[in-house]
Parts: sequence; C-alpha cells; structure tokens
Amino acid sequence: MMKRGLTLALVLVAGLLANAQDTIKMMQYNLLYYGNYPEWCTETDNDMNNKADYIATIIDHVKPDIFTVNEMDGSNYAAGHLLGNALNIDGTTYYSMSYPGSDYLINMMYYNSNKLELTDHYVVGTEVRDIDIYVMRSLQTADPVDFNVAVAHLKAGNEDSDAVSRANMTDDFMTYLSGFSNQTNWIFAGDLNLYTSSEQAYQNLVNPSQGSITFTDPVNEEGDWHTNYSYRNYHTQSTHTPYDQCPSGGGLDDRFDFILVSGDVLSGTNDFTYVLNSYKTLGQDGSHYNTSLIDGNNSSAPSSVIEALYNNSDHLPVIAKFAVGESSGIADVAATGNLKVSSIETRNGNISFTLEQSKISNGNAELFTLTGRKLSVIEFEANRKQRINVPCSQNGMLFVRISTERGDRKVFRVVK
Repeated sequence: MMKRGLTLALVLVAGLLANAQDTIKMMQYNLLYYGNYPEWCTETDNDMNNKADYIATIIDHVKPDIFTVNEMDGSNYAAGHLLGNALNIDGTTYYSMSYPGSDYLINMMYYNSNKLELTDHYVVGTEVRDIDIYVMRSLQTADPVDFNVAVAHLKAGNEDSDAVSRANMTDDFMTYLSGFSNQTNWIFAGDLNLYTSSEQAYQNLVNPSQGSITFTDPVNEEGDWHTNYSYRNYHTQSTHTPYDQCPSGGGLDDRFDFILVSGDVLSGTNDFTYVLNSYKTLGQDGSHYNTSLIDGNNSSAPSSVIEALYNNSDHLPVIAKFAVGESSGIADVAATGNLKVSSIETRNGNISFTLEQSKISNGNAELFTLTGRKLSVIEFEANRKQRINVPCSQNGMLFVRISTERGDRKVFRVVK
C-alpha cells in the first residue's frame, strides 16, 4: 500500500509541475568584414552576397536562438542584408535583430523572436570600439526570465600595446557593470583576441577588482592558448593556412572566440543555467592544429558546413546552450521505448547510469529534486550505449529526466 501511495504521489507531483522551461542555443561568430571592404579584404574576395549564402548554410545546421556577431559593417544595410539573406529565408520568418551601431565595424545580435524579446540595448564605449549589452527576456517560460548578453571585439595584435588596449577595454566594461542595476544572468561573448588567460584583459573579467559579477570559462580551459596543442579542441582562428590578407592565415592555433558566463549562470541559481558539455567550437575536430580547416578529412560537421566555415571567415563560431526558466522537473513521466537505463549508481558526487538507445540521437540528462528544482544538466552525444555521469551534490529522492533531439523521453527515480 505504501509503494502504491508513493507512486501516486509522484504522478501527482509530475502533473503539477507544468513545462515551464526552455532551452536557448547561442552562437558567437566573427564574420570577417561582412559588408565592409578595406583595401586588404575587398568585394572581389569577400563579397557580402556570397558570405550570406555561406552563413545561411551554417545557420541551417546550427539553428541558433541567439546569433551574436563581430565585424559587421556599421550600416543598417549590412545588418539587414544578413537578416534577410542568411536568417529569414526558405520559410523562416522568426529572426529579429538589434539596432545597428554607427562605428566602422560593429557587433550585432540576431535572435529567435518566438522564444525571446530584446528589452534593452546599452553601449559601453571604449578606446577601440563599443561593447554592446543586450537585455533579453524569455517568452516560452511560465514566468519571464531576464538575462544579459554582452558582445565585444577586443583589440587585435600580439604587441604589448595591443594587450594594454584589450585590458583597458575590459576594465571599462567591468567598471560599467559594477554600477549596472541588473546583476544576474550574464554572458560575455565575442572575438577577444586573447593569447593567454594570464592577460590582464581576461583577468579583469574572471577576477574583477570591482562589482559583484565574475565571469567564468564554462569549459574550464584556461592557459596559454596560442600555438599550444593542448587546447587544439578550442582553437578558433585561423581557418586558413596561407596568409593572403583576407582572410588571415596561420592555421588553427589561437583561441580568440569565447562565450563566458557569470557564476549564477554556471550554478543556475537565477533560472538561467549553462547546459554542461554544450560548449562547442563548430568545425573544430581537434585534428587540424596549425593547419587549414579543410586540410584532409574533417567530419565534425557536414562537408557543406565545413566548406561554408572555411569560405566565410578566418574564425570558427562557438556555441553554447542554456536552460531558461523555473524547473519543469518530472512532467515527462511516460517514457518512449527507444531509451533503456541500467546499472544506476550514486557515488563520487555523481549519479551514474548506462544509457542505451535503439535509435541514436544527441540529448541531455537533467537532475531534479522532488519539488522540481533543477540541480544540474549534462549533454551527451549520440551513441548506441554509453555511461552517463550527472553531477549531484544533494541527498534524498531525486529524478533524472533524459531527453533526446529526436523526441525520446525517459524519467527515473534515484534515492541518494
């Protein structure tokens, strides 16, 4: 009788916890002079119309909800051209964009207006170029969730003076943030042109001397990134080997492009949570260190996407996912038949289990309390059989919900 009562209670709890959560995918990308034609990067070898076609291929593959960019020409025409020729095409109509700035080169944000709205846009002026702050609000959660996306393009170059300029830019930004009224849920993204995490520009973000916001590398890969084989999976520049001015050459040996998050986004304390293992460098397979993106085989993405990345820019985009909204918990009680869970263990700060898929797909595993509060989320790749470890620091009755991109669901209970 007790067992039947417990089962009934779990079903009632599941029914009460309505689906109040959404997942947002973000992509950050340096477009390489989109619509802007300096003498070393002309309309002949960097035509905006061709670039729109390449970006459309990338967008169709990734389908980001937030698309932030650097090196956009500072004109309404260029910003609108990307929207109308790479995003809202082939029946897609839901992408909107921020208002363009007026500098020589600007940052821009494009977003899925079915899921998000842009509620404000601030600009932090620096000695080199503006840093943009976009205030976003979720539309598909039970209660709206606000979060902030800052986009920067720091000074390029490996001279001491360049590093000083980068440091001044992030210092200006963090000074502005220290007086900002909204101190929760922050993302800092962009082409940061950093060579090492010891640079003062980076330290201003992760160890600030003022304010309460501290940024973190969600993949915890700090170090000397430049020409360092150990960081080959995170290098974003350059997709080209020979140097012909446009694009830059040198092969993939620098980690210039980042998505950093504030501490509360990493922990999920304010209904906006970084999804573990979701940070990716699109097109980076770890086998192209110091070489061109198309040197030999690269199966990390479809060949059409790899070619588009190579032809469009000397940078690779970075991608991350975020769970938005108050936890929906265990609403998906009825499992689909393609997922099988076995060998469940709770030890070493993890809930571990073996997952088998009869029809394989990428997916994620989320950990919830009985009341539906999300404790952690981790992504997994499509595999027939694999061992999953979900971080868990709490004891008691917990639930793991498995969801795949093809729509399969499974929920199981764990007592820790």
